[in-house]
Amino acid sequence: MTDYSQITLDSPRLMLYAFHLRNSLDQSTQTVTATASALWDSVVTLGEKLACDKLRNLRETLRCYQRDEYPQWHYLPAQEGGVDEDFLRLLRQDDQLDFKLGQSLSGSFDALRIHDTYIADLTWYDNQPLKVADLSRLNPQGVMFPGHLTASLGQTLVLFAKPTEECSNYAGLAQASVAALLQASTQAPPKLVAKGQLFGGPLFEFESDAGHLLVWFNLQEQTKQLAGKGENEVNFLNLLGSRHKLRYVNSLARQSYHAARESYSQLEKEVKVFEDLTQQEATPDRFQRLDYLVKHTPNLAVKYSHHLRNIQDHHNTIEVNAINYETRLQKMKDQSSGDDLGLFEQFLAQSRRWQKQLQVDLTYLNNTGSLFDRTINSARSMIELDTLKQLQQTEEEAGKRQHELEILVASIASLLEGAVVSAKVNHKLPIDLFPSLKLPEPASFFQMVVHHLGEIGVHLGVGVIVAIGVVLVVKGWLGLKGKHH
Repeated sequence: MTDYSQITLDSPRLMLYAFHLRNSLDQSTQTVTATASALWDSVVTLGEKLACDKLRNLRETLRCYQRDEYPQWHYLPAQEGGVDEDFLRLLRQDDQLDFKLGQSLSGSFDALRIHDTYIADLTWYDNQPLKVADLSRLNPQGVMFPGHLTASLGQTLVLFAKPTEECSNYAGLAQASVAALLQASTQAPPKLVAKGQLFGGPLFEFESDAGHLLVWFNLQEQTKQLAGKGENEVNFLNLLGSRHKLRYVNSLARQSYHAARESYSQLEKEVKVFEDLTQQEATPDRFQRLDYLVKHTPNLAVKYSHHLRNIQDHHNTIEVNAINYETRLQKMKDQSSGDDLGLFEQFLAQSRRWQKQLQVDLTYLNNTGSLFDRTINSARSMIELDTLKQLQQTEEEAGKRQHELEILVASIASLLEGAVVSAKVNHKLPIDLFPSLKLPEPASFFQMVVHHLGEIGVHLGVGVIVAIGVVLVVKGWLGLKGKHH
Protein backbone atom coordinates (compact mmCIF):
# COMPACT_ATOMS: atom_id res chain seq x y z
CA MET A 1 0.00 0.00 0.00
CA THR A 2 1.40 3.37 -1.04
CA ASP A 3 2.36 5.74 1.78
CA TYR A 4 1.24 9.00 0.22
CA SER A 5 2.46 11.03 3.18
CA GLN A 6 6.06 10.45 2.13
CA ILE A 7 5.63 11.59 -1.45
CA THR A 8 7.45 14.84 -2.13
CA LEU A 9 5.71 17.80 -3.80
CA ASP A 10 7.80 20.30 -5.69
CA SER A 11 7.00 24.01 -5.06
CA PRO A 12 3.52 23.47 -3.58
CA ARG A 13 1.27 26.52 -3.46
CA LEU A 14 -1.83 26.92 -1.31
CA MET A 15 -4.24 29.59 -2.55
CA LEU A 16 -7.30 30.87 -0.73
CA TYR A 17 -9.90 32.75 -2.78
CA ALA A 18 -12.51 34.53 -0.66
CA PHE A 19 -15.55 36.01 -2.46
CA HIS A 20 -17.57 38.80 -0.84
CA LEU A 21 -20.52 40.84 -2.15
CA ARG A 22 -19.60 44.47 -2.67
CA ASN A 23 -23.06 45.36 -3.97
CA SER A 24 -26.30 43.66 -3.08
CA LEU A 25 -27.94 41.69 -5.83
CA ASP A 26 -30.62 44.33 -6.45
CA GLN A 27 -28.41 47.44 -6.24
CA SER A 28 -26.35 49.27 -8.81
CA THR A 29 -22.55 49.28 -8.80
CA GLN A 30 -22.75 52.80 -7.39
CA THR A 31 -24.12 51.61 -4.05
CA VAL A 32 -22.24 49.22 -1.76
CA THR A 33 -23.68 47.03 0.96
CA ALA A 34 -23.38 47.93 4.64
CA THR A 35 -20.92 45.04 5.10
CA ALA A 36 -18.88 45.56 1.92
CA SER A 37 -15.66 46.34 3.80
CA ALA A 38 -15.93 43.29 6.10
CA LEU A 39 -13.63 41.22 3.87
CA TRP A 40 -10.74 43.72 4.11
CA ASP A 41 -11.30 44.15 7.85
CA SER A 42 -10.98 40.39 8.31
CA VAL A 43 -7.70 40.37 6.34
CA VAL A 44 -6.35 42.98 8.75
CA THR A 45 -7.45 40.81 11.69
CA LEU A 46 -5.74 37.81 10.09
CA GLY A 47 -2.54 39.86 9.72
CA GLU A 48 -2.64 40.66 13.42
CA LYS A 49 -3.12 36.96 14.25
CA LEU A 50 -0.15 35.95 12.08
CA ALA A 51 1.98 39.00 13.06
CA CYS A 52 2.26 39.80 9.36
CA ASP A 53 2.77 43.55 8.85
CA LYS A 54 1.79 43.55 5.16
CA LEU A 55 -1.63 42.12 5.98
CA ARG A 56 -2.03 44.00 9.24
CA ASN A 57 -1.49 47.30 7.40
CA LEU A 58 -3.55 46.35 4.36
CA ARG A 59 -5.65 49.53 4.47
CA GLU A 60 -2.55 51.57 3.61
CA THR A 61 -2.31 49.83 0.25
CA LEU A 62 -6.00 49.64 -0.72
CA ARG A 63 -7.45 52.33 -2.94
CA CYS A 64 -10.77 52.26 -1.13
CA TYR A 65 -9.35 53.48 2.21
CA GLN A 66 -8.30 56.95 3.32
CA ARG A 67 -6.87 58.07 6.65
CA ASP A 68 -7.85 61.30 8.40
CA GLU A 69 -5.76 63.49 10.72
CA TYR A 70 -6.65 61.62 13.93
CA PRO A 71 -5.56 59.13 12.37
CA GLN A 72 -8.50 56.89 11.50
CA TRP A 73 -9.07 54.82 8.37
CA HIS A 74 -12.29 55.36 6.42
CA TYR A 75 -13.72 53.02 3.80
CA LEU A 76 -14.40 55.07 0.63
CA PRO A 77 -15.36 52.69 -2.19
CA ALA A 78 -15.87 55.54 -4.66
CA GLN A 79 -12.08 55.97 -4.72
CA GLU A 80 -11.63 52.59 -6.37
CA GLY A 81 -12.52 54.04 -9.76
CA GLY A 82 -13.30 51.86 -12.76
CA VAL A 83 -17.06 51.90 -12.16
CA ASP A 84 -17.78 50.26 -15.51
CA GLU A 85 -14.83 47.87 -15.47
CA ASP A 86 -15.49 44.15 -15.08
CA PHE A 87 -12.09 43.48 -13.52
CA LEU A 88 -10.17 45.84 -11.23
CA ARG A 89 -7.09 45.50 -9.03
CA LEU A 90 -7.56 47.38 -5.76
CA LEU A 91 -3.96 47.62 -4.51
CA ARG A 92 -2.49 51.08 -5.08
CA GLN A 93 0.70 49.73 -6.64
CA ASP A 94 -1.30 47.25 -8.80
CA ASP A 95 1.10 44.48 -7.81
CA GLN A 96 0.46 41.81 -5.23
CA LEU A 97 1.83 42.16 -1.71
CA ASP A 98 4.72 39.77 -1.05
CA PHE A 99 5.80 38.81 2.45
CA LYS A 100 7.58 36.11 4.44
CA LEU A 101 6.58 34.19 7.52
CA GLY A 102 9.48 32.48 9.22
CA GLN A 103 12.58 31.24 7.42
CA SER A 104 11.13 29.52 4.36
CA LEU A 105 7.38 30.19 4.19
CA SER A 106 6.50 32.99 1.79
CA GLY A 107 3.16 34.53 0.94
CA SER A 108 1.40 36.96 -1.32
CA PHE A 109 -1.88 38.83 -1.25
CA ASP A 110 -3.97 40.43 -3.95
CA ALA A 111 -7.22 42.38 -3.75
CA LEU A 112 -9.55 42.30 -6.74
CA ARG A 113 -12.99 43.42 -7.80
CA ILE A 114 -14.88 41.47 -10.44
CA HIS A 115 -18.25 43.00 -11.29
CA ASP A 116 -20.11 43.32 -7.96
CA THR A 117 -17.77 41.05 -5.99
CA TYR A 118 -14.62 41.59 -3.92
CA ILE A 119 -12.01 38.83 -4.04
CA ALA A 120 -9.20 38.33 -1.56
CA ASP A 121 -6.41 36.15 -2.99
CA LEU A 122 -4.10 34.85 -0.25
CA THR A 123 -1.31 32.48 -1.31
CA TRP A 124 1.29 30.55 0.69
CA TYR A 125 4.24 28.73 -0.87
CA ASP A 126 7.45 27.13 0.26
CA ASN A 127 10.80 27.77 -1.33
CA GLN A 128 11.73 24.11 -1.06
CA PRO A 129 10.00 20.80 -1.82
CA LEU A 130 7.68 19.47 0.86
CA LYS A 131 6.55 16.01 1.73
CA VAL A 132 2.81 15.53 1.85
CA ALA A 133 3.08 14.95 5.61
CA ASP A 134 4.48 18.49 5.99
CA LEU A 135 1.82 20.34 4.00
CA SER A 136 0.34 21.81 7.18
CA ARG A 137 3.21 24.33 7.02
CA LEU A 138 1.25 26.01 4.20
CA ASN A 139 -1.66 26.43 6.60
CA PRO A 140 -0.11 28.49 9.42
CA GLN A 141 -2.16 28.25 12.61
CA GLY A 142 -4.87 26.54 10.55
CA VAL A 143 -6.07 29.88 9.16
CA MET A 144 -6.65 28.73 5.59
CA PHE A 145 -9.44 26.18 6.10
CA PRO A 146 -12.02 26.78 7.22
CA GLY A 147 -11.14 30.28 6.12
CA HIS A 148 -10.74 32.98 8.75
CA LEU A 149 -11.77 35.63 6.24
CA THR A 150 -15.26 37.12 6.17
CA ALA A 151 -16.64 36.16 2.77
CA SER A 152 -20.40 36.40 2.27
CA LEU A 153 -20.40 34.33 -0.94
CA GLY A 154 -17.89 31.69 0.11
CA GLN A 155 -14.29 30.57 -0.18
CA THR A 156 -12.31 28.09 -2.23
CA LEU A 157 -8.95 26.68 -1.16
CA VAL A 158 -6.71 25.43 -3.99
CA LEU A 159 -3.60 23.29 -3.54
CA PHE A 160 -1.41 23.42 -6.67
CA ALA A 161 1.58 21.09 -6.55
CA LYS A 162 3.88 18.94 -8.66
CA PRO A 163 4.60 15.42 -7.41
CA THR A 164 8.28 14.52 -7.85
CA GLU A 165 7.41 10.92 -8.66
CA GLU A 166 4.73 9.14 -10.63
CA CYS A 167 1.66 8.00 -8.74
CA SER A 168 -0.77 5.27 -9.71
CA ASN A 169 -3.62 6.82 -7.72
CA TYR A 170 -3.71 10.60 -7.77
CA ALA A 171 -7.09 10.62 -6.04
CA GLY A 172 -5.49 8.88 -3.05
CA LEU A 173 -2.62 11.38 -3.14
CA ALA A 174 -5.12 14.23 -3.20
CA GLN A 175 -6.99 12.85 -0.18
CA ALA A 176 -3.73 12.38 1.74
CA SER A 177 -2.72 15.96 0.87
CA VAL A 178 -6.02 17.34 2.17
CA ALA A 179 -5.71 15.36 5.39
CA ALA A 180 -2.18 16.67 5.92
CA LEU A 181 -3.17 20.25 5.17
CA LEU A 182 -6.04 20.22 7.64
CA GLN A 183 -4.57 18.06 10.39
CA ALA A 184 -4.83 20.97 12.85
CA SER A 185 -8.50 21.59 12.03
CA THR A 186 -11.24 20.42 14.35
CA GLN A 187 -13.73 20.37 11.46
CA ALA A 188 -14.78 17.15 9.75
CA PRO A 189 -12.52 16.61 6.72
CA PRO A 190 -14.10 17.50 3.38
CA LYS A 191 -15.11 14.61 1.14
CA LEU A 192 -13.94 13.95 -2.39
CA VAL A 193 -17.01 14.75 -4.52
CA ALA A 194 -15.67 14.97 -8.09
CA LYS A 195 -12.56 14.65 -10.20
CA GLY A 196 -11.44 15.77 -13.62
CA GLN A 197 -8.58 17.36 -15.49
CA LEU A 198 -7.68 21.00 -16.18
CA PHE A 199 -4.88 22.17 -18.50
CA GLY A 200 -3.55 18.62 -18.49
CA GLY A 201 -3.35 18.30 -14.71
CA PRO A 202 -5.55 16.01 -12.57
CA LEU A 203 -8.08 18.03 -10.57
CA PHE A 204 -9.96 16.82 -7.48
CA GLU A 205 -12.86 18.58 -5.77
CA PHE A 206 -13.55 18.29 -2.04
CA GLU A 207 -16.50 19.79 -0.22
CA SER A 208 -17.95 19.97 3.28
CA ASP A 209 -20.05 22.34 5.37
CA ALA A 210 -16.82 24.15 6.20
CA GLY A 211 -15.98 25.00 2.61
CA HIS A 212 -14.81 24.14 -0.89
CA LEU A 213 -11.36 22.75 -1.72
CA LEU A 214 -9.54 21.82 -4.96
CA VAL A 215 -6.35 19.80 -5.32
CA TRP A 216 -4.65 20.33 -8.67
CA PHE A 217 -1.55 18.42 -9.67
CA ASN A 218 0.96 19.88 -12.11
CA LEU A 219 2.22 16.92 -14.14
CA GLN A 220 3.41 18.76 -17.25
CA GLU A 221 4.85 22.12 -18.11
CA GLN A 222 1.79 23.33 -20.02
CA THR A 223 -0.32 23.01 -16.88
CA LYS A 224 1.75 25.57 -15.04
CA GLN A 225 1.99 27.84 -18.09
CA LEU A 226 -1.74 27.86 -18.81
CA ALA A 227 -2.67 28.15 -15.12
CA GLY A 228 -0.44 31.23 -14.79
CA LYS A 229 -1.75 32.92 -17.91
CA GLY A 230 -3.52 36.13 -16.91
CA GLU A 231 -6.60 35.54 -19.04
CA ASN A 232 -7.03 31.99 -17.76
CA GLU A 233 -6.47 33.07 -14.17
CA VAL A 234 -9.18 35.73 -14.38
CA ASN A 235 -11.55 33.30 -16.09
CA PHE A 236 -10.89 30.70 -13.37
CA LEU A 237 -11.66 33.28 -10.68
CA ASN A 238 -14.82 34.28 -12.55
CA LEU A 239 -15.89 30.66 -12.73
CA LEU A 240 -15.34 30.14 -9.00
CA GLY A 241 -17.08 33.43 -8.23
CA SER A 242 -20.15 32.45 -10.27
CA ARG A 243 -20.18 29.07 -8.52
CA HIS A 244 -20.21 30.62 -5.07
CA LYS A 245 -22.79 33.23 -6.07
CA LEU A 246 -25.09 30.52 -7.46
CA ARG A 247 -24.88 28.55 -4.22
CA TYR A 248 -25.38 31.70 -2.16
CA VAL A 249 -28.42 32.87 -4.12
CA ASN A 250 -29.96 29.41 -4.07
CA SER A 251 -29.62 29.36 -0.26
CA LEU A 252 -31.40 32.73 -0.15
CA ALA A 253 -34.11 31.34 -2.43
CA ARG A 254 -34.65 28.36 -0.13
CA GLN A 255 -34.93 30.70 2.86
CA SER A 256 -37.52 32.78 1.00
CA TYR A 257 -39.39 29.63 0.01
CA HIS A 258 -39.60 28.38 3.60
CA ALA A 259 -40.70 31.85 4.74
CA ALA A 260 -43.36 31.82 2.01
CA ARG A 261 -44.57 28.41 3.17
CA GLU A 262 -44.83 29.73 6.72
CA SER A 263 -46.92 32.67 5.50
CA TYR A 264 -48.93 30.23 3.39
CA SER A 265 -49.69 28.14 6.48
CA GLN A 266 -50.93 31.20 8.36
CA LEU A 267 -53.06 32.32 5.42
CA GLU A 268 -54.58 28.85 5.08
CA LYS A 269 -55.76 29.11 8.68
CA GLU A 270 -57.46 32.39 7.80
CA VAL A 271 -59.10 30.73 4.78
CA LYS A 272 -60.45 27.99 7.05
CA VAL A 273 -61.86 30.63 9.41
CA PHE A 274 -63.50 32.30 6.42
CA GLU A 275 -65.02 29.02 5.24
CA ASP A 276 -66.47 28.44 8.71
CA LEU A 277 -67.90 31.95 8.81
CA THR A 278 -69.68 31.46 5.48
CA GLN A 279 -71.72 28.69 7.12
CA GLN A 280 -72.90 30.94 9.96
CA GLU A 281 -75.84 33.31 10.13
CA ALA A 282 -75.21 37.01 9.63
CA THR A 283 -74.77 38.15 13.22
CA PRO A 284 -72.81 41.00 14.84
CA ASP A 285 -70.28 38.39 16.00
CA ARG A 286 -69.74 37.13 12.45
CA PHE A 287 -69.44 40.70 11.25
CA GLN A 288 -66.71 41.43 13.81
CA ARG A 289 -64.78 38.27 12.92
CA LEU A 290 -65.02 39.02 9.21
CA ASP A 291 -63.88 42.56 9.88
CA TYR A 292 -60.83 41.25 11.75
CA LEU A 293 -60.15 38.81 8.93
CA VAL A 294 -60.21 41.58 6.32
CA LYS A 295 -57.95 43.83 8.40
CA HIS A 296 -55.46 41.12 9.44
CA THR A 297 -55.19 38.91 6.35
CA PRO A 298 -53.92 41.57 3.87
CA ASN A 299 -50.79 42.05 6.01
CA LEU A 300 -50.06 38.34 5.77
CA ALA A 301 -50.80 38.45 2.06
CA VAL A 302 -48.36 41.33 1.59
CA LYS A 303 -45.61 39.37 3.36
CA TYR A 304 -46.47 36.36 1.23
CA SER A 305 -46.22 38.44 -1.96
CA HIS A 306 -42.91 39.87 -0.74
CA HIS A 307 -41.49 36.36 -0.34
CA LEU A 308 -42.75 35.43 -3.82
CA ARG A 309 -41.07 38.50 -5.29
CA ASN A 310 -37.80 37.55 -3.58
CA ILE A 311 -37.99 34.01 -4.95
CA GLN A 312 -38.59 35.40 -8.44
CA ASP A 313 -35.61 37.75 -8.05
CA HIS A 314 -33.43 34.88 -6.87
CA HIS A 315 -34.59 32.76 -9.79
CA ASN A 316 -33.62 35.52 -12.22
CA THR A 317 -30.23 35.94 -10.54
CA ILE A 318 -29.54 32.21 -10.72
CA GLU A 319 -30.51 32.21 -14.38
CA VAL A 320 -28.13 35.08 -15.18
CA ASN A 321 -25.24 33.62 -13.20
CA ALA A 322 -25.77 30.17 -14.69
CA ILE A 323 -25.39 31.75 -18.13
CA ASN A 324 -22.23 33.54 -16.97
CA TYR A 325 -20.90 30.30 -15.51
CA GLU A 326 -21.57 28.45 -18.75
CA THR A 327 -19.86 31.19 -20.78
CA ARG A 328 -16.73 31.03 -18.61
CA LEU A 329 -16.75 27.26 -18.68
CA GLN A 330 -16.78 27.39 -22.47
CA LYS A 331 -13.77 29.73 -22.43
CA MET A 332 -11.98 27.23 -20.22
CA LYS A 333 -12.86 24.42 -22.63
CA ASP A 334 -11.40 26.45 -25.48
CA GLN A 335 -8.09 26.75 -23.58
CA SER A 336 -7.97 23.16 -22.35
CA SER A 337 -8.73 20.95 -25.31
CA GLY A 338 -9.19 17.31 -24.37
CA ASP A 339 -9.50 17.95 -20.64
CA ASP A 340 -12.17 16.38 -18.44
CA LEU A 341 -14.18 19.31 -17.07
CA GLY A 342 -17.02 17.13 -15.86
CA LEU A 343 -16.88 18.45 -12.28
CA PHE A 344 -17.63 21.98 -13.57
CA GLU A 345 -20.36 20.68 -15.87
CA GLN A 346 -21.92 18.79 -12.96
CA PHE A 347 -22.26 22.02 -11.03
CA LEU A 348 -23.79 23.75 -14.06
CA ALA A 349 -26.35 20.94 -14.26
CA GLN A 350 -27.02 21.41 -10.53
CA SER A 351 -27.68 25.13 -11.04
CA ARG A 352 -30.16 24.26 -13.81
CA ARG A 353 -31.97 21.95 -11.39
CA TRP A 354 -32.15 24.81 -8.89
CA GLN A 355 -33.76 26.95 -11.58
CA LYS A 356 -36.36 24.29 -12.39
CA GLN A 357 -37.14 23.75 -8.73
CA LEU A 358 -37.69 27.47 -8.23
CA GLN A 359 -39.98 27.53 -11.26
CA VAL A 360 -42.05 24.73 -9.72
CA ASP A 361 -42.11 26.54 -6.37
CA LEU A 362 -43.21 29.79 -7.99
CA THR A 363 -45.98 28.10 -9.99
CA TYR A 364 -47.34 26.42 -6.86
CA LEU A 365 -47.06 29.49 -4.64
CA ASN A 366 -48.49 31.88 -7.24
CA ASN A 367 -51.56 29.68 -7.70
CA THR A 368 -52.25 29.64 -3.96
CA GLY A 369 -51.61 33.39 -3.82
CA SER A 370 -54.62 34.00 -6.10
CA LEU A 371 -56.74 31.87 -3.73
CA PHE A 372 -55.84 34.13 -0.83
CA ASP A 373 -56.71 37.23 -2.86
CA ARG A 374 -60.11 35.77 -3.72
CA THR A 375 -60.70 34.90 -0.08
CA ILE A 376 -59.97 38.46 1.05
CA ASN A 377 -62.24 39.87 -1.66
CA SER A 378 -65.00 37.41 -0.74
CA ALA A 379 -64.70 38.35 2.93
CA ARG A 380 -65.01 42.01 2.00
CA SER A 381 -68.12 41.23 -0.06
CA MET A 382 -69.63 39.36 2.88
CA ILE A 383 -68.96 42.33 5.14
CA GLU A 384 -70.69 44.59 2.64
CA LEU A 385 -73.70 42.25 2.51
CA ASP A 386 -73.82 41.97 6.31
CA THR A 387 -73.57 45.74 6.53
CA LEU A 388 -76.46 46.17 4.09
CA LYS A 389 -78.53 43.67 6.05
CA GLN A 390 -77.79 45.49 9.28
CA LEU A 391 -78.72 48.80 7.67
CA GLN A 392 -81.93 47.29 6.33
CA GLN A 393 -82.75 45.83 9.73
CA THR A 394 -82.01 49.16 11.37
CA GLU A 395 -84.24 50.94 8.88
CA GLU A 396 -87.04 48.47 9.50
CA GLU A 397 -86.73 48.93 13.26
CA ALA A 398 -86.66 52.70 12.83
CA GLY A 399 -89.77 52.50 10.61
CA LYS A 400 -91.53 50.37 13.20
CA ARG A 401 -90.68 52.85 15.92
CA GLN A 402 -91.87 55.68 13.68
CA HIS A 403 -95.09 53.75 13.03
CA GLU A 404 -95.70 53.31 16.76
CA LEU A 405 -94.86 56.94 17.43
CA GLU A 406 -97.34 58.09 14.79
CA ILE A 407 -100.07 55.93 16.36
CA LEU A 408 -99.22 57.26 19.83
CA VAL A 409 -99.32 60.86 18.65
CA ALA A 410 -102.59 60.28 16.81
CA SER A 411 -104.07 58.58 19.89
CA ILE A 412 -103.14 61.40 22.25
CA ALA A 413 -104.27 64.05 19.79
CA SER A 414 -107.57 62.23 19.19
CA LEU A 415 -108.14 61.75 22.90
CA LEU A 416 -107.61 65.41 23.68
CA GLU A 417 -109.57 66.58 20.65
CA GLY A 418 -112.44 64.23 21.50
CA ALA A 419 -112.52 65.52 25.08
CA VAL A 420 -112.52 69.15 23.92
CA VAL A 421 -115.27 68.56 21.36
CA SER A 422 -117.35 66.66 23.93
CA ALA A 423 -117.06 69.56 26.38
CA LYS A 424 -118.09 72.11 23.71
CA VAL A 425 -120.99 70.13 22.28
CA ASN A 426 -122.62 69.12 25.58
CA HIS A 427 -120.98 70.39 28.69
CA LYS A 428 -123.88 68.92 30.73
CA LEU A 429 -123.12 65.41 29.50
CA PRO A 430 -121.38 64.37 32.73
CA ILE A 431 -124.46 65.33 34.82
CA ASP A 432 -126.79 63.64 32.37
CA LEU A 433 -124.79 60.45 32.59
CA PHE A 434 -123.98 60.72 36.26
CA PRO A 435 -126.64 62.78 38.20
CA SER A 436 -124.61 62.38 41.35
CA LEU A 437 -122.11 64.82 39.89
CA LYS A 438 -124.64 67.68 40.10
CA LEU A 439 -123.17 70.40 42.24
CA PRO A 440 -125.37 71.21 45.35
CA GLU A 441 -126.11 74.79 46.44
CA PRO A 442 -124.13 75.86 48.34
CA ALA A 443 -121.17 73.57 47.56
CA SER A 444 -118.04 72.91 49.53
CA PHE A 445 -114.57 73.14 48.05
CA PHE A 446 -114.24 69.34 48.04
CA GLN A 447 -117.56 68.96 46.21
CA MET A 448 -116.40 71.46 43.59
CA VAL A 449 -113.17 69.53 43.02
CA VAL A 450 -115.03 66.22 42.67
CA HIS A 451 -117.54 67.85 40.31
CA HIS A 452 -114.90 69.23 37.96
CA LEU A 453 -112.80 66.07 38.03
CA GLY A 454 -115.89 64.06 37.18
CA GLU A 455 -116.69 66.36 34.27
CA ILE A 456 -113.12 66.06 33.00
CA GLY A 457 -113.19 62.25 33.39
CA VAL A 458 -116.45 61.94 31.42
CA HIS A 459 -115.17 64.14 28.58
CA LEU A 460 -111.83 62.24 28.55
CA GLY A 461 -113.79 59.00 28.31
CA VAL A 462 -115.48 60.37 25.22
CA GLY A 463 -112.01 61.32 23.92
CA VAL A 464 -110.80 57.76 24.55
CA ILE A 465 -113.63 56.37 22.46
CA VAL A 466 -112.79 58.81 19.67
CA ALA A 467 -109.06 58.00 19.98
CA ILE A 468 -109.70 54.27 19.65
CA GLY A 469 -111.56 54.86 16.44
CA VAL A 470 -108.86 57.11 15.11
CA VAL A 471 -106.10 54.58 16.00
CA LEU A 472 -107.93 51.86 14.15
CA VAL A 473 -108.23 54.08 11.12
CA VAL A 474 -104.55 55.16 11.29
CA LYS A 475 -103.31 51.57 11.63
CA GLY A 476 -105.32 50.55 8.63
CA TRP A 477 -103.98 53.48 6.61
CA LEU A 478 -100.35 52.83 7.60
CA GLY A 479 -100.78 49.17 6.82
CA LEU A 480 -102.04 49.95 3.31
CA LYS A 481 -99.18 52.44 2.89
CA GLY A 482 -96.61 49.79 3.88
CA LYS A 483 -98.06 47.26 1.44
CA HIS A 484 -97.85 49.76 -1.42
CA HIS A 485 -94.18 50.42 -0.56
